Amino acid sequence: MRLSNRKCPVVGIWALLLFNVAAHTSTARQYSDIRQADNAFYDAWTSRDLYEMGQVWRQAPYVSAIHPAGTDPFIGWDNVKESWHRAFGHNRDININRKAGTLHVRGDVAWLIDWIRYEAVQTQTGQPILMPGLIGTKILEKVDGQWRVVHYHLHLPGFAPFPQDHAGLSVATNPRGTRAEQLRKAAGRVNLAATKGDWSAYSSVWAHEPYVSAILPDARIPIFGWERVKQSSQESTSRHTHTRSEIRYSVEHDAGAIGWVVQAINYYHQHHHEAESYRHMETHSAGWNTENVLVTEIFEKSDNEWRLVHYHSHRGPP
Repeated sequence: MRLSNRKCPVVGIWALLLFNVAAHTSTARQYSDIRQADNAFYDAWTSRDLYEMGQVWRQAPYVSAIHPAGTDPFIGWDNVKESWHRAFGHNRDININRKAGTLHVRGDVAWLIDWIRYEAVQTQTGQPILMPGLIGTKILEKVDGQWRVVHYHLHLPGFAPFPQDHAGLSVATNPRGTRAEQLRKAAGRVNLAATKGDWSAYSSVWAHEPYVSAILPDARIPIFGWERVKQSSQESTSRHTHTRSEIRYSVEHDAGAIGWVVQAINYYHQHHHEAESYRHMETHSAGWNTENVLVTEIFEKSDNEWRLVHYHSHRGPP
């Protein structure tokens, strides 16, 4: 089904999606409004309409986007807009088939996890492009009665391209607000626990709920439920004997009951199996490899403490 054909609107495929609306989501009207905003997002993407994409996003300094070929997050509306301008210039004849997804709503914040099939034609070469299992995290915020996208993170598991011209743009000002300090500390605890392999500390930062989720770099599908998230996270780091990390960039936004953190992190690893190598890794020093990891974390406030409810990371270009 060609989503770029406006006579065949995106809303028509929603009945085919395996959408599992969590028990804690709000009213049917909220769901309908969020669905319409998400439809508009994909409609603007498939038609490569930068103006319409701008109508879908909140045009604020803290909005952000992480693209599959980006080395860094794009922060602030001007940068996010430019990222879509570049993406629209690279590909044409875009088809998107949303295969599955979940939707969660807390007050004026919603987050969606999408699993999509992407087809297009490379504009400069005419070569066909097929990405059958792209996984995305999208955060929307309700502003003046309208749902607007404030963050989008998309990647293809196992795919780490060289950057070309997809490097994130410089940010003129730091969008971090004073209300986000506790959120930044919570994200720091997540990173520190994962780096050290301290699974007791890692467990203490998560909400132990069936609706929590994770999208890990090598996982082909999203992972749902605390026990499965914990197991998969442990397995993903089991091949490293030692790990250290350096947060290159971090932006946080506190929206009340929900907050999110967007980061670019350098991870330095020593591997159990030194013969294992990846194109997107570079030797940092003797016996060490470095990975550029792009991260989205969504937190929920419970008893005045931030608890992680969704984690999305992938290896970006070096």
